[in-house]
Amino acid sequence: MTDKDNEHLALKGPRFMLAPMEGISDVAFRHWCHLHGAEVTFTEMARVDALLRGNRATWQRLMRDSTPTILQVLASRPKDLDALLRGLPDRFDGINLNLGCPGPEIVRSGQGCAMIKRISRVQELVQVIKRNGYEASIKMRLGLNAYEKERKAYLHLIDAVDAEFFVIHARHGRQSSAQPADWSVFPELVATGKRIIANGDISEPLHLQQLAGVAGVMIGRAAVHDPCVFARLRGKECDADLDEYLALAKTYKTPRAYVDRVTRHASTGVMQG
Repeated sequence: MTDKDNEHLALKGPRFMLAPMEGISDVAFRHWCHLHGAEVTFTEMARVDALLRGNRATWQRLMRDSTPTILQVLASRPKDLDALLRGLPDRFDGINLNLGCPGPEIVRSGQGCAMIKRISRVQELVQVIKRNGYEASIKMRLGLNAYEKERKAYLHLIDAVDAEFFVIHARHGRQSSAQPADWSVFPELVATGKRIIANGDISEPLHLQQLAGVAGVMIGRAAVHDPCVFARLRGKECDADLDEYLALAKTYKTPRAYVDRVTRHASTGVMQG
C-alpha cells in the first residue's frame, strides 16, 4: 500500500490518531506511537473537577513532551472548564471533550455518554474551549444505548455543534469492545460535511478502503499490540522494538502499572480497537 492508496481520506489536518486509553496513554506511550506514524496523540481522560481540586494523579496525566498532544477532558460545567483552561501551565494542540465514556458512575453524574443528548451544553463547552484559544474536538459513541442510537442522537449533536472534528467510536454505550463496531453509520456522518474521524476495530489497510470518505482514523488497542499499525496504514515500513518503549518509560518515569500493561498486551495476539 502506498500514500496514493490513502487518498480517499481527507487531507485536512492529521489523519492517523492515537486514542486516549486509561492506564496506558502516558507521555512515553504517546511518544512511542508518534515515532511510528501516529500524527497526533491524546492524553488519558482527565476529569476537570479532579484537576481543579489539584489531584496529583490526574495532573500527572497532563505531562507532555514535543509529541503532538490533545488534552482529553471529562467536563460538564462550562465555568469549571474555563477555570481549568485559563490556569493550564502547558499548551496543548487542542482540547477534546469525552462524550464516550460509558462508566456507570460517570453516566450517573451526567457526563460521558450521557452528554450526547445535551446538545446545547456541549456547544457551550466547545465555545469555552475556543475562547481560550484552543481547537475543540469531540470523541463520542453512537448514543448512551441502542435506543439513542436508533434515534440518531449522535447525528443531531454533530449537526448542531461547531467542533473542529468528531471522533466517532462506532458503538453505543451499552456495547462492549467484543461486539463489532458499526461502520455503516459513517456515510451519513460524512454527509454532514463535518470532519469525521472513525474509531473502532480499525487495524488493516483494507479497513481504510471500507471507510472511504472519513477524514481520518483513530487507533486504540491495536496500537498497544504494535505501534507500527500507524506506519502500515500509511503505507510505510516499520519495526518497533519494545525496548524502545521501555527506554522511553524510564526517561519519563512511567508508573510500573502502565509499563506492565503495555508489555503484557504487546506480547499477545492482535488486538483491534
